[in-house]
Amino acid sequence: PQVEKSHEDVVKEVKARWKGVHFNEPPTLAEGQDPVSLLSLSQDNQDALDVDRVSVTSILFSRYQQYKKKAAEWKRDLDQLSEVLDLVKSCVGSAQFLEPLFIRSAEVQAALPDASKDFARLYAMMGQLLIAMRREGSNSALKASVEPGRSEDLLR
Repeated sequence: PQVEKSHEDVVKEVKARWKGVHFNEPPTLAEGQDPVSLLSLSQDNQDALDVDRVSVTSILFSRYQQYKKKAAEWKRDLDQLSEVLDLVKSCVGSAQFLEPLFIRSAEVQAALPDASKDFARLYAMMGQLLIAMRREGSNSALKASVEPGRSEDLLR
């Protein structure tokens, strides 16, 4: 029927679109520059993510079974990408707020030396994770985001 053809088209379009989507190119990092910056998609790709998540979800609620398995896989992957982007935004925002206090403030470092060291270590780890995700996401933001354990890495 026509509905099954529509589902097939949606799955094909989603697959084709996300094959080539990558993270926005961050500013070039000079030696010693802060690697913690926002990992994001272009506005067009963010809009496509929102639309595609709704489209594949609608297939899951259809009475036609043929494309449900593929739609479920795409839903899982697109939800993971969305979750990773939300986590990155939250983590980076918090880190950039706290960085001047715990890393640049001699007063805070003197008053809270252990907390300052812990924060500096976590901040460096987050920077390395974001650099790795940018590198992996230069070809596919989706692939970099659905890497096993990615959300857990960001939650640490």
